[in-house]
Amino acid sequence: MDCGVDDNGRGPTFAPGLAQDLLAVFISHSHLDHVGGIPSLVKAGFKGPFLMSGETENYLKGLYPGLLPSLAIKAIEPGVALTVGRELTVDSGKAGHCIGSLWFDIRFRGKRIVFTGDYLEDSPYLCDPIRHRKADIAIIDGSYWHKDVPPLAANLLRLKSLVAKYNGNVLLPVSGNGRGIIVREMLEDWGYETIVRGGLFRENLKAWLKPSSSRPGDRLKGTGKPVVFTDKDFQNPDTRALVENNPDKALILSGSVDDGSVAASYLLNRPHTFQIFFNSHASEGEIKNLLANNAFDKHVLFASKKTLFPTNISF
Repeated sequence: MDCGVDDNGRGPTFAPGLAQDLLAVFISHSHLDHVGGIPSLVKAGFKGPFLMSGETENYLKGLYPGLLPSLAIKAIEPGVALTVGRELTVDSGKAGHCIGSLWFDIRFRGKRIVFTGDYLEDSPYLCDPIRHRKADIAIIDGSYWHKDVPPLAANLLRLKSLVAKYNGNVLLPVSGNGRGIIVREMLEDWGYETIVRGGLFRENLKAWLKPSSSRPGDRLKGTGKPVVFTDKDFQNPDTRALVENNPDKALILSGSVDDGSVAASYLLNRPHTFQIFFNSHASEGEIKNLLANNAFDKHVLFASKKTLFPTNISF
């Protein structure tokens, strides 16, 4: 289930023979911490198939040519059961994290596994809540476990307030599939003509995004044109020039900021720089609610500092 890389681009290592023995690999969504290790998996001998949503497949083929090898890919339609081989069946639903993101309910040889992928119910993206499911083990998104995360609506209203304060003259570094789409949709809801630098993935958007009536409304009257760009880590010199040549524009960081990063330097030293932490993962309260509303014999939180890696899971 998933095959990503860490923040330093390091992928997983595989015990001899493991990759060749895999029947299938489930991909929850298109972000590199969940897919960046695929080339290493194939090099180690995996022959396919990969199972993912059609939107995830198309995003990866468009943004990362060569990442997906010419192996079999089975497109999963959320809510439609799928059988792989003779013994493996999977049910799935929308996970609320980005376009194409899925959770999985997998049954294999009398065992049952629920894997959330990155998961968020309180999301502008559509989420099929995981409810009333029995499983031997649940592997759950724990990225924001024990993290004090305000409700999404509160953060969106704070964003709206800042955009209004600066009359639309704001710079917004975002990811190409995830919170970046939400930011642009909100700006359009509020009546701004947005300049986009870099590609935002909007395939089949209406099938994955909640209607605008569910987001904070009321159009604003700013005359500035917000600039949304998909170089959230400021790796491109043109991006850094854009930020540094427009010191009076507000720079609004919507993701996490790592110590020592360019973003951290801007947050510390550049005037008119703000951070609004958009939650894109389940909060501690949502995780507890998830556990209370399902019957999981065991559960493991992944991407949590409470979980030590590598983790050997037996059930």
